[in-house]
Amino acid sequence: MPHLIFDNDFVHRVMDKLDQRSGDELMAYKFVSVINRIVLLHKGPIIKFSLIVPTRNCNDQIVHDYIIQWIQLLSTKGMKQLVVKDFRHREVTAHHFSSLDLTHLMLFSVCFPYTPDNGRFTYLINLHLVEATCNLGQSIFDCPVLEKLTLIDCRGLFHTNFRSPNLKRQVKYIAKQISKSHTLG
Repeated sequence: MPHLIFDNDFVHRVMDKLDQRSGDELMAYKFVSVINRIVLLHKGPIIKFSLIVPTRNCNDQIVHDYIIQWIQLLSTKGMKQLVVKDFRHREVTAHHFSSLDLTHLMLFSVCFPYTPDNGRFTYLINLHLVEATCNLGQSIFDCPVLEKLTLIDCRGLFHTNFRSPNLKRQVKYIAKQISKSHTLG
């Protein structure tokens, strides 16, 4: 099974089995321990990794600290698709992702707090950002093979922040309504 999908059902089942009387930090470490065991015991490649960060009774910052470690480990297992859904804004530096050979990247509720000096996504074909914020100004992410760019409720982040000569489809939603959606080429 080359896909590890930790969706809402998985998160709720794991969190329900853990001792709810534990503090938020201990709950986070217990949750992380479950994911660690699965990732470390998995034999063979992991092409897709998808995770919803728990929000109830859990210190989500602890979970995020481990996501960085999982990304490094998963990159050695051939990961091409990464989905991280967090429903609280989190500062994430894009170089955590730009050094990977990702073809698909989906991030929810992230903040890119820096100018992308190393912001090259060499193999990225599909980029999907939801409620991402940034203060990039005129800064550019280099995405030479990007074909589809989706920006949903992204503040301070525009299609012009991406150098993507192969872009075929660009979708932008603002305030839950379609602002701009068109196929290029």
